[in-house]
Formats: sequence, C-alpha cells, structure tokens
Amino acid sequence: MNISAIQHSNSTTMQCVLHNRDITLKIHTGKDIQSVQCVFGDPHAWVKTEDDYRWDYTSLAMTKVAETLTHFIFQVTITPKNYRLKYHFILCDEQSCIQYGEDGFTPMNEEVGLWNNFFIPYVHPSMSVSSPSWVKDTIWYQIFPDRFNNGDSTNDPDVVVEWNSPDVNNRVSFGGDLKGIIDKLPYLNSLGINGIYLTPIFESPTAHKYDTIDYFTIDPWFGSLDDLKTLVNKAHDLGIKIMLDAVFNHTGRHFFAFEDVLKNKEASPYKDWFHITSFEPFEYETFASTKNMPKINMHNKEARDYFVSVATYWVKEADIDGWRFDVANEIDMAFLKEVHTQTRLIKPDIYLLGEIWHDATPWLNNEVFDGVMNYPTGRAILEFAQGSIDALAFTQRYMKTQHMVHPHILENMFTLLDSHDTPRLLHQLNHNVDAVKLALTLLFLSTGSICIYYGTETLLDGAHDPDNRRPMPWNQLNEDYVEFISTLSKIRKEFASMTSSQSFDFVFENDLLKLRFTKEPIECWINIQDRPTFVNVDDLITKTYIVTLPPKGVLITQV
Repeated sequence: MNISAIQHSNSTTMQCVLHNRDITLKIHTGKDIQSVQCVFGDPHAWVKTEDDYRWDYTSLAMTKVAETLTHFIFQVTITPKNYRLKYHFILCDEQSCIQYGEDGFTPMNEEVGLWNNFFIPYVHPSMSVSSPSWVKDTIWYQIFPDRFNNGDSTNDPDVVVEWNSPDVNNRVSFGGDLKGIIDKLPYLNSLGINGIYLTPIFESPTAHKYDTIDYFTIDPWFGSLDDLKTLVNKAHDLGIKIMLDAVFNHTGRHFFAFEDVLKNKEASPYKDWFHITSFEPFEYETFASTKNMPKINMHNKEARDYFVSVATYWVKEADIDGWRFDVANEIDMAFLKEVHTQTRLIKPDIYLLGEIWHDATPWLNNEVFDGVMNYPTGRAILEFAQGSIDALAFTQRYMKTQHMVHPHILENMFTLLDSHDTPRLLHQLNHNVDAVKLALTLLFLSTGSICIYYGTETLLDGAHDPDNRRPMPWNQLNEDYVEFISTLSKIRKEFASMTSSQSFDFVFENDLLKLRFTKEPIECWINIQDRPTFVNVDDLITKTYIVTLPPKGVLITQV
C-alpha cells in the first residue's frame, strides 16, 4: 500500500462544516486504494461491554468522488452526534487494510486507541462558511468602462480616440462611461447577465484607472456619483448586481498622501503610509516594478483606517453589491479582515472577491474572501480546448480544482477564461471558433459563479495588454455568438442546481467525454477524437437533431 500518498488534515478543505452542521470529510489516497471506511462517533460516547466499556462508533463507506493526476479523492458526509466528532479511516487495497488517524498508521489487529483519531471537538454553527447565497447563480460580465460604450460625450476628455481606432493603449480614452453602461443594461439583461464587474472607476490619469488619485471621486471621464447610483439602481431593477474594483495594494503616484511624501520626504506625516526604503536617494516599494504605483503599507493604522473608510463609503453611498480586490495576495491580511467585518455590518450579503491566481486557501474562510478569481479551473478548460492536454488530463486537472476548497466556497468562486489581464479568449484559442464554443460551454456548466469578459460574446479579439482592451464593436456584433451565449445562460438558469458543488461527474464513453449531472436531467457530450463521431440526441443549444459531432464538438442534451 502506498501510504505516502494518503493525505488528510484538520483543514476546511478536508473537514467541511456545512450549513446544517453536518460535516463532509475528504481523504486523498494513492490510486492503489480500492475502498475507504470512516469510523466516527462522539468522543465522549461509550457503551458497556461484559468486561469494560468501548467507544460507541459508526462505520460508513466513503465514496470515490474524483481522480486527479496523482490521487483518488474519497468523501463522506456525516451527522455528528451531539455535534462532537472523533474519527479515523480504514483503507484497503487489493491485498490488505490499514487504519489511519492523526498519529499515523496502525495495523488492523491493533486498537486505534483513545488518541489516534482526528477530532472536531465541537461543531459550532460559525464554523460553516457563511457566503452570500446569490453569488453561485450569478453570470458576471466584466466591463472595462472606457472601452464599453460612450453614453455621454459631454464628459469626454479633451482628446478622444475614434471608437474603431487601432490605437489601443492605456493612456488614450475612447470615451466609454457609466452612462454608456446604463444604456446597454437591456442588452446585458437579454444576454442573461445578472452581475457586472467594473474595473476601476475612480479618478486616475490612465484609461485602466489602476493608478488611483482620488478614491472618493468617480473619474470625470466616466461621470459622477449620481451616474453610479443610477447605474446601480437601474441594474438592481433588472436583477443585476454591481461589483467595483478595490485597488488597495497600491495607489497612483499623484495620490495626495504620496505626493506629500515626494515633497516633504521624512517630514511628511504620510511617510509610513508607504514602504519607503530610502529617502536619499528616494526609493520605495511598488506594484511589480511600476514606479507610478507605490505600494500601500496597511500595517500603518492611519492608512488602514483610510482605506477601510473607502471600502465602506461606496457600500453605504452607492449600494454596491461587491468588491473585487486587486493584487489581493499582496495586501495585509489584517486589513482585509477589517474590511470584511466593516462592510458586512453595512451589507451582510456583500460579495468579497480576491484576485489570486494560485491556491488561495489562507484567504478563503469566514474572515477574508468569499471567493477568488478561479484561474486554475479556467486554465484547465483552456488547455483542453487548445488541445495541449487530453481529455483524461483535463478531467483530472478540473476535478482537482473542484476539491481544493470548501464546497460552499466553491459555489462562490469566480471562474473565468479571460480578462483585462490575459489575452482574449479567441486569441488564446488561435482563432478557432469551435474551440471557443467548447471552452464557453464548459465554463457555463461549471459550478458556482462564472464571468465573461465584455466582447467575448461577439468574438472580440486581442493579444496581451493593452490589445485585450479594444472597444466593444457595437456596429459589428456577431449575432450567432451573442445568441449562443444567451442560450447557454438560459440553460444554466433553467437547470439551476448545476451551479451547486459536486453536481456532476465525468464519464468516458468510446469517442466521447460526457459530463453527467447528478441533480439535473441534462448531459454534455464532447467528441474527444480527431475524427467525427455520431450521437443521436436532441441538442439544447441548436435545437436540432444531431447526427454527426465534429472533433472537439460539444452539445448539451436533455435526458
């Protein structure tokens, strides 16, 4: 038995307390393991025997729920008696069985003893992840405001580039604004969008606005506070949530506090708001190596209080529904916890999202974020659609990402395929529109919250920043793909439980990879061969009777 592959710990990813105080336990094993039993009970519950007392326990078979590249994942959901739990595992391969607890492994002929168990001493309701219930049903649409739609030419800067100009960079304005977004709310509603994520809208000298000058002022290019309030109110009337971008890792070079430090150096009362490494010569820490983005020192109480007030101000003043935290993995954790506490006091169901591209376990709990930008799942989908990994590797990668977090948090992750920080989806998939369809279908069938970048629904192209920030081609919409996205949205909303965690599994059937949903009468079929194959089903996307499925072709059917 490969005992070195067996993994379990007292973490929220393996000890998952649910809302009803049940507990889902997970264990990772090597692929030699054929079965796992969980032996559990109240640590204080004993029954009398003829000679003595023994622990009163129950044994349940665990279900193999996933296969990754290196492991099987088994899980079981149990109701702890008296909300107390002690447990260990019995694992069996073809030849033998072994017991596994917190102290390690013991043979089957030995008593596990009092202590060689894992423990949850008491299951408090607060141990369950309390995330906003609305998030998992949200289809987000990310908007780069300057490039989406110009609804009010009176707030344009002195120089505005023609809307279809190829001169795309971060210094020029195309004139997009909040009024332009308001005007397009009916379009977004028809697309099935019920959440809008806006990149920064506060005063800044650039088009991207990630170098903020004034956190309490809407950038004049985009409009006013009243425009934001109107956007939020009209969006809410259509059932659409609004999430703003919180740039709290760094400011712009012309932010008032940093300008004071530039002028007064060591005499500035704001010198400790930043990470100044030398006053002569003047050196300071920045976002990446970008000198116009000095990094904020959130360990300083005055700086921390100021930015907490920014976070709460816009929730109170504009009734926004969420914050997306830029460069979230570099921000002081104590500050993030304080923002969580203070914004929740104003709006208990506010969505707090972190930009973290890697394993984000330390940030995903009841104290910091409800979810993070789920690039790992998106990368698995993209690489499969590109053909750089095969179907088996895809299923293994995908299922690994599904089990990296608590199931309630999985429902609040923000899964995406492209953004303002990546090349456009069409560009990443080498302009293969069939691959785009495959990737988007898998995205829309994914658990929890999902997001598309503005223009994806019309195959807007673009390489790396700034080319990925081209203006929305309103006069050249690809109506077929707009309808395709709209149909995917309708399917996702009609079969709503597919957004719940662990709602499907993968099945290989000859030339096909099938996503089989456990709670909905639908299936997704993907041709994983290099040749056409035949499937006799009714496709929910095209509403036609499918006979031939091309290579990497995809369809959704009703069982």
